[in-house]
Amino acid sequence: VVDPGVGIEILAGPGAAVRAGDPVLLLRHREGRGLDTAMALLGAGITISETPPPARPLILETITHV
Repeated sequence: VVDPGVGIEILAGPGAAVRAGDPVLLLRHREGRGLDTAMALLGAGITISETPPPARPLILETITHV
């Protein structure tokens, strides 16, 4: 079941300049259910570095219908 009251808003995308204490994500939750797990997963998925990430293509692949 999808709960429209929960989700993640990205406040600082890949390559954005951030300083200590700057928010990078806004996590919306319902009364804290699953909050610890969500925060751990999000923390593991974010890397903050002195160098920006390598550029990625805007189009990853093209799907054609045969």
